[in-house]
Amino acid sequence: MYKKLFVALFFFAVIGELAAQTSTNSPYTRFGYGDINGVSFSASRAMGGIGVGYRNRKAINPINPASYSAVDSMTFMFDAGGSFLYNTFTSGGTSVSKANGGFDYLNLQFPLFKFMGMSFGVTPYSAVGYNFSQTGQSVSQDGLDTVTMKRSYEGSGGINQVYGGVSAKFLNHFAAGINAYYAFGNITHYKESYSTSVTGSSTSQRNNLYVRDLRLRYGLQYFTNISDKHQLTAGAILETKTKMNGDFEFNTKGGGGLDTTQTATYGFDFPLTVGAGAYYTYNNKVSVGLDYSFQDWKNANYYGKTDSLQSASKLALGVEYLPDAFGTRLYKRIRYRAGATYSTPYIKTAEPFSNYSVTAGFGIPFRRNASTLNIGFEYGKTGVKSLIEENYFKMTLSLTFVETWFFKREIR
Repeated sequence: MYKKLFVALFFFAVIGELAAQTSTNSPYTRFGYGDINGVSFSASRAMGGIGVGYRNRKAINPINPASYSAVDSMTFMFDAGGSFLYNTFTSGGTSVSKANGGFDYLNLQFPLFKFMGMSFGVTPYSAVGYNFSQTGQSVSQDGLDTVTMKRSYEGSGGINQVYGGVSAKFLNHFAAGINAYYAFGNITHYKESYSTSVTGSSTSQRNNLYVRDLRLRYGLQYFTNISDKHQLTAGAILETKTKMNGDFEFNTKGGGGLDTTQTATYGFDFPLTVGAGAYYTYNNKVSVGLDYSFQDWKNANYYGKTDSLQSASKLALGVEYLPDAFGTRLYKRIRYRAGATYSTPYIKTAEPFSNYSVTAGFGIPFRRNASTLNIGFEYGKTGVKSLIEENYFKMTLSLTFVETWFFKREIR
């Protein structure tokens, strides 16, 4: 017990340090709210991000809050994860590579009653992190000369969220749940333009968005044993469009020394989000999951206007293989995972593009209990080849601790 507690504290210290770092390098985070992080958990991260239909008494699945009621009535669980990201950006035949790490999530789950479970957690909603510049030619104001202009762009910050959720089983085969999210944070975008040939000719703009908001996610699952060797779960999730509460600050500085700051409450929305998924298990060994999700960003306000962003969708497929849950050899008790995703982004660019990724990983059990060390790998490609093409490799590490804290021991 003390060894596991020490490992957990050490791991939390590591991801706590990583949490102070920006978890993205992408220049595409200049648009919208940055890189939107899909809610995830240990198994999901190596299985393409599935989770709407996933239901397991030894895993915390915040993707669908209906899953919390699967928790064992005597079990307390916590799950924490961090990641390492390596990006390569290619534009005009030139490639640049960057790397960083970050905290991903911390989730807790425990039973309330035999038919009800509860979960709490913290995870990033979005991340912004970019720093690049462009050089081009423009005509001077008098139209007589050609001026070389350099523009630099820098962005940082993101939106974080904490959640609390509850789920209950009913009619033997159904479960319903709800998550309440409190989103908070700020996003900063900075742009500076200046002439390399005219002294003092420069302008800059700084945008700050401060977010403080509450929203809800609803979940439903149907689960059944088709026979002794066949189990099936189907699920659905829903988030209605909600107003994003917060403030917007806009600062401009001109070459003539003009410095103006404006504060306003622009219209921003979290989009309508819907998802459906199914998860099938054969003989407690082979599992296959399929998810589809849709976010209606097109009809969500962004700076007081709709149609500034585009609707996004994601299709994910994941598989897991467990040779023998009670095997004497470690390799037989490891959960082998793989997956793939295809998605469309919510940001608008001159040339539309899609995101592709493949995933793989392992769930390595502790020797004498249900706790697991999870390792995941993801390789993906996104971006526009004619602008900036992005290839990335992501390695994730997480720990899922499963402890029997509510069992009353009898001494004789």
